[in-house]
Amino acid sequence: MKPLAGTNVIVTRPGSSRDPLCLRLKSLGASLLPIPLIRRTAPSSWRALDSALRRLRSFDCIVFTRAHAVSAFFRRARFKGLRVQNPPGKVFTVGPTTAAALRKAGW
Repeated sequence: MKPLAGTNVIVTRPGSSRDPLCLRLKSLGASLLPIPLIRRTAPSSWRALDSALRRLRSFDCIVFTRAHAVSAFFRRARFKGLRVQNPPGKVFTVGPTTAAALRKAGW
C-alpha cells in the first residue's frame, strides 16, 4: 500500500508534471490537481533589469527566489552582451534548487 493513496494534493506550481516534488508525491500514491498560481512571462519592459545589469557592481547584494529567475537573469545579460562573471557583494538564494542553478551559471 502506498502511504499517500487516496490523498488529493493541490499543486500550485507551474510545470508540475516534471517537478521532482510532484513526481515523488505521485510515486507515493497521491492524486495531484494542478492549479498553477504563477505564470512566467516576459516583462512589459526590460529597462529596469537592463539598467541593473549595467550597474551590477554597485549593488551590495542580489537575491534570487527561483531557478527560473537565475536563468532569465543570465540569459538577459548574455543577450545584452554584458559580462556578469563575478557576483556583486553577497548573493542569496531561496532554496537548494535556486542555489544549484546559480552554481551551474558560474556564481
